[in-house]
Amino acid sequence: MSWDAFGYYLYLPLSIIHQDLRIEDFSIVENIIETYKNSPTFYQGHKSPSGNWVIKYPVGWAIFYLPFFLIGHLFALGSDYPVDGFSRPYFWAVVSAHLTYACLGLLLVRKALQKLFNHKIVALTIITITIGTNFFHQSTSAVAMPHTLIFFQLALILNAFINWQKDPSPKRSLFLGILVGLAMSTRPTEVVILALPFFLGFSFTKRIHITLFQHIKEHYKKFLQIGMGVALGVVPQLLYWKYTTGSWVYYSYQNPGEGLDLHAPHTLNFLFSFRKGWLIYTPVMVFAILGFKQLYDHKRSLFLPVLIYFIANLYLVSSWTNWWYGSSFGQRPMVQSYAIMAIPLAAFFAYAGKNKITKIGIWFGLVFFITLNLFQTWQMRKGILDGSRLTAAYYFKAFGKTEKQPEWEKLLLLKRSDTGIEKVPDLSEYRSKVIYYEDYESIEDATTTVAHKGKKSWRSSASAEYSPALSIRYRDLTTKDHAWIKMESRIMIQDTSKECNVMLAASMSHRTKSYYWKGFDLKKEYDLIPNQWIPITLYYLTPEIRSTRNRLTVHFWYRPGADMFIDETVITAFTK
Repeated sequence: MSWDAFGYYLYLPLSIIHQDLRIEDFSIVENIIETYKNSPTFYQGHKSPSGNWVIKYPVGWAIFYLPFFLIGHLFALGSDYPVDGFSRPYFWAVVSAHLTYACLGLLLVRKALQKLFNHKIVALTIITITIGTNFFHQSTSAVAMPHTLIFFQLALILNAFINWQKDPSPKRSLFLGILVGLAMSTRPTEVVILALPFFLGFSFTKRIHITLFQHIKEHYKKFLQIGMGVALGVVPQLLYWKYTTGSWVYYSYQNPGEGLDLHAPHTLNFLFSFRKGWLIYTPVMVFAILGFKQLYDHKRSLFLPVLIYFIANLYLVSSWTNWWYGSSFGQRPMVQSYAIMAIPLAAFFAYAGKNKITKIGIWFGLVFFITLNLFQTWQMRKGILDGSRLTAAYYFKAFGKTEKQPEWEKLLLLKRSDTGIEKVPDLSEYRSKVIYYEDYESIEDATTTVAHKGKKSWRSSASAEYSPALSIRYRDLTTKDHAWIKMESRIMIQDTSKECNVMLAASMSHRTKSYYWKGFDLKKEYDLIPNQWIPITLYYLTPEIRSTRNRLTVHFWYRPGADMFIDETVITAFTK
């Protein structure tokens, strides 16, 4: 239970063991992280405007894992293990829940497909999803991540949808909506599953707006009933937000460095990048995409709902800023969609092989893709493949290899620190360019009291909280994934009766909101000798940026204390 999974899980020990869902005693979280090393920082939560801590991940995961947690809790109470939510009984409870939902999800997909295809096709489809896709890695290695659970939830929804298709009664409509609401309470973007009931029976015409209006008018009662169910399903999430923030609806992803960039999706990278491309690392799903043709020809009533679901889901998940979704094998946010994509995949297997040569080609491709998936999953576990830093050059070096060679490391993308404390590399391999120089001679507000060179310097004081700043767009720095920023200056203090608290601050900003801010406390970084100019050199590594339009800002920041004199500021960018 670490990293993102720590955030999904934390609801359970906080509410049941500590009775502190608002985290009023933050030492609880600090002690957990210190003991179990779940995360380098508590990025999984933040303080809301109400002053309470709020977990940024939704509550749905915790709801479904609650029965297993209670079993683990009872076992811990009756044993010598710590009753803290993280000792071995709790760990095995989570593992058991994870595997249970993975297996139940596959069984439910099988049940749904059996209503549409013969047993052989169903068996082949289930085998393909299980060991031919990154579902295998998520279900066996990524314990406590939400994707396997959502796969189960979507499998439930698929069965409810098929039953609703035959008899869209108010009871079934309400039940279908509740399942969708619960899935949204696990991951809000699962709202796209509503494409299944909404577009069932819909057909495009030249006058699309009229057809859509007629479709809604004809079925609005069913849609309202489903909507009521959705509202009921998201009630737990709304209650949590109300309890912790005072608001019924709250946007918990407060970091401006991440979010949905709906106007600029990263779809091509999401699909085809060697860093994490879905069809690069899960190529067997090409068969599912090709299967839409067979679905149209043979199961037309399902064609449009499933196609719109696929397109909408792909658009949403590829619009996330961090489109590679951290460390994992392939695109983990696509795993849950396999519950629905099983339909076009089965259609492809059922109808694509019209002649012997085509069938042989399909079988050859299927065996190759499954073998490749299993082998590369093994490579991932052995550390031969990296979970987030892969490049095309590295991929082809490691292809088919059973051992990793040290010289391959330079082919990977930059290795970033988990703690935010970066080790400056040998910058001789980088190109350097001075992007900012200021001697303050032409600055009207600069002081003439002292200067290291020339007649003026900048006096950082209560009347001048921020120094003149560098502000430059990332795209003007580099087209690569990172740049090292070297910040040099001369600083001096005169007044020794007060402590100097001036900081050198660097940050990236998205639409005026700062992210990846780093403040260097100069009194801690250097020995400040009164009336002596001290040369300083500090480094800032640009983060994984949200947009090339984001701006890097560097300035000195005065905080109450002694004044500081600053002169000859030089900022250099080192890029590949």
